[in-house]
Amino acid sequence: MSEEWAERQRHTNRLVRGLAKHLFKREATAQQLYGLSKLTWITKSYDGAAVGYISHVKIPALSDITEREFKNISLDRVAEKVAEEFGDESLIKLVKCHSGFTNFYNAYRNSVLYWIKDNHSTLCRLYRDAYNSKSEEDRLRIVMAIAQLPNIPKANHPEQPMKPESFLTPAFFALDSEIRFPIINGRP
Repeated sequence: MSEEWAERQRHTNRLVRGLAKHLFKREATAQQLYGLSKLTWITKSYDGAAVGYISHVKIPALSDITEREFKNISLDRVAEKVAEEFGDESLIKLVKCHSGFTNFYNAYRNSVLYWIKDNHSTLCRLYRDAYNSKSEEDRLRIVMAIAQLPNIPKANHPEQPMKPESFLTPAFFALDSEIRFPIINGRP
């Protein structure tokens, strides 16, 4: 892994934790949990320098988190509005830097929101637990709880489900204060 990519993962962690600190003062909505997860995504066209993810993923994720519309607004202005929303100037720099490290499968990007809504109370607890995890035992308990969740249906093809860890573990990695939460995918 390149140092640049590792720094991008660390930065994503700082951004997601910085926002979660404010969101978790109350119960986050399904849309806000979705937004936190989306901050870990990149776009298929990512080539190391591409910034298409900013308009297609990052700004919509920040819109989900703040529950405010950010269409046709520059990232600099979005950063200011996010900082204003949460009363935290440190968020400006975090929002402006590159983030995201996983290319979450497009066919599930929209249907996963409905899955979050269906499992909201359990997921709220798990996201908060990931944010507060301090030990390997904490992380293992979260992984065991993920294994009990129903699969995520594919849009228009519910017979082709995705295991929830493919969606949740990148977000939980980004929420983990020590950046030690395991990222699990479907590969052997």
